[in-house]
Order: sequence, then C-alpha cells, then structure tokens
Amino acid sequence: MGEVIDILSDSEDLISEESLDPIIIKNKFSVTLKESDYSKLNKGVYINDNIVDFILNAYISTKSKNFHAFNCFFYLTYEEHGFDKIQKWYKSVDIFSKKYWLIPIAIMDHWLLVIIANPKNALTKKNPPSQMLLFDSMNSKVLNPQKLLEKYIKSEWKQRTGQDVDDIDIPLYFLKLPQQENLYDCGIYMLEYANEFIKRPRYFCNPNKDYTLIFEQLMIEDNRDKIKNFILQIAEGVNIYNVKQKVYLMIPRKLLDQEDLGFFKCKKRRRGCNRQVKLKKYKKDPENAIRMENSHMLTKPNIKI
Repeated sequence: MGEVIDILSDSEDLISEESLDPIIIKNKFSVTLKESDYSKLNKGVYINDNIVDFILNAYISTKSKNFHAFNCFFYLTYEEHGFDKIQKWYKSVDIFSKKYWLIPIAIMDHWLLVIIANPKNALTKKNPPSQMLLFDSMNSKVLNPQKLLEKYIKSEWKQRTGQDVDDIDIPLYFLKLPQQENLYDCGIYMLEYANEFIKRPRYFCNPNKDYTLIFEQLMIEDNRDKIKNFILQIAEGVNIYNVKQKVYLMIPRKLLDQEDLGFFKCKKRRRGCNRQVKLKKYKKDPENAIRMENSHMLTKPNIKI
C-alpha cells in the first residue's frame, strides 16, 4: 500500500527519497512502470516497450491458458543474436500449450503485432492449421517475419522435446485493418488490435475478411486516457483527508507534483495499515480526485506528468 504519511506543517518542505523517475507500479504483470513510461501515454507521444508489455500482459492475465505475450525485445533480439540469446527467456512457460502467441515488434519507429494461431499444429500437422497474422496500422509491409518465426518454433520445439522437425510452413497474412491517421498512434492501434483479438480470436482467423470497421478512430483517441486510468488504479497512493468536505480522497503520492508535495511534512507511522493523512493545504481541486472507500486502489484521471 501507499506510504503512511502525517501532515505536520504546511510550510515545511517534504524530504523525499523518490528518484527523479520514481516507480509507479513495481513488478505487476512482470513489468515495472515509472513516471517516464506513464508520460508516453500523453497525446502525440510514441508509446514505449514498457507500456506495451504491461498492457498486453494485462489483457491476457485472465486468459493466460490460451494466450502468451512475448516481450517487445524478443523478435529483434532473436533476429540479431539467434536462439542462444533467448532460449531461456520462456523456459518456465509451456508455450506450446498456448493457442495464440502475441509478438509485438518495433521496427523503424513503428509498432507491429504478429499473432501466431495454433503454433504447435505446424509441428504436429493437426487441425486447425497454424496461421501467422500481421496487424499493421500503416499497412507498411516493412516486415516479413514468416521464415524467422518458423525457425524459432523449430528451435524451441527441439529444445523442449529433443525432436528435430522437417521444414514447416505457416502462411502469413496481412490483415485489412483500421489505419492510423497520424505518425504517433501506431502503438495504441497495435494494443487495440490485440484487445479485439483476445476478445474473439476465432473471428480474426479468416485472413480474407475485411476488418477495417472493427473500431473507430475516436476509440483510439480515448484509449490513451483509458490506459492511463487503468495504470493509476493499480498504482499505490495515500488517503488525504479534506477537512471541508469531511471525506478521504485517494491520491497517488508518486504522481503528485513536487510543488504540491512541498506543502507536506511527512513521517512514517509505526503501526496501522489504514493510511490517513490530514490535509493542511492542498492546492489542487479535490474534485479531481476520485473517492475510494476501504481500498488502496486509486485513480486521478486529470493528473499530468
């Protein structure tokens, strides 16, 4: 939970041990997010690998039986250094039991998503057949990952089973999808492609289908704020007591501006799990904070980093 703090004075400065780039979420969905990562969700900014890894793993967290999300460095690391470099990355995961592999790729400042459906069936020759689906919000065709990923599947299978396999052929399909209207939303589009696929994977396994109307541009514009809110709901914070309204407001301490923190003098309590902070002076409008009762979950959608 958030650090316990007591307000002692509204004139003394807060002595903070936070770094210049403090951690917002630590080791959730196998990813740690910092303020600098969160700021990539601002409008007009190209999202980074930590945001992509975090959200993809969040999307599949309740459906991990059928889905596996590779991290953003997997493809390019394998392409540059070969199987020896990445052979231990997923050793603890039974990836061949997964029906769908999600592989995010950043190439030439552009995010793409490759999804392999039924990868094991390419080796066992069973139905339904394996497919490789490429989701690209610019239809750039700058990447053809087919041969490289087929090679990876064979190498991974041999390491796990000791069996050599003949050449495999997984057809690659470039899907017809909604296209981005700017130069910076490719990552947001990619995450929405993944979200739509995870909700109804069989719907996307018809490579000849036109998927250009699966969502609208307006949804993409809203998604940055939705992802921000989702992150803030997981982040840790403190209860701040508003004397006038006589309510406790959950505020993410690590996201408060230094200007605001300057009003507080804090010290740790020795006992107690319930974090309560008396507010002597709080500069921001308290209505921007959402009340949370009996919970350490928090959100503050209008906060800017």
